[in-house]
Amino acid sequence: MRSTMQSTTRKPEGFYVRASNPLLLRTGALGTIAGGLLFAVWGYLHQDNAPLYFNTIAHILAAIVPVLFMVGLATLWIRCAPRATRLVHTGIIVAFIGSTLGVIRSLLDIAVPSFYPHNALSGRVLIVLDVWTLTLFVGLLLVGVALVGTRTLRVLGSLLLAMGSFGLAYRFTDSGAIFEARLVHVGLGALFSLGWVAVGLALWKKDRSQPQDHASEAKVTRPPTSR
Repeated sequence: MRSTMQSTTRKPEGFYVRASNPLLLRTGALGTIAGGLLFAVWGYLHQDNAPLYFNTIAHILAAIVPVLFMVGLATLWIRCAPRATRLVHTGIIVAFIGSTLGVIRSLLDIAVPSFYPHNALSGRVLIVLDVWTLTLFVGLLLVGVALVGTRTLRVLGSLLLAMGSFGLAYRFTDSGAIFEARLVHVGLGALFSLGWVAVGLALWKKDRSQPQDHASEAKVTRPPTSR
């Protein structure tokens, strides 16, 4: 009776992983990698006195990149859900809100090109929307802090912790920021981009090892047969 109850209570712990579609997880991992690579391309194209087609592509990427970050965050949540603490959930939600603000900001930029701080209302809206990167970086930092102390997700937690740190430093070294430093800003942006690529590869690798994990889990949770 006791062993049967233990197997019943263990079942929900792996429910999210077993219920996940492997194709969905691999697609999410690829989206995470694409988001990191396109972030670097976006940063290269987003420059002063750039050609018109550079600006056009940069505006499109400004909407695509946050969406891909949302895909990566959703995949990360699916992967971490069985062992996620409240801090992990909070960090992912905060980062997801930041990415959502980034999408809204880019759509406003495309749909209403004249939406700039010429008046108090548009100025306040832009101030709120422009914190999307800061919100994203803080969310990633929270998830990294929560996961770095675990045994099975320590590597992923270290990556997210580094990404959040690089992201915050990236923001504070931007043009007009507190510690403006162009070369440092570019280097930190490249590291943040590579961080997303590394997270995507880690999620892909985890997905490939999933069948083996399920087999071992089945051996542990299989209730004893009565004789």
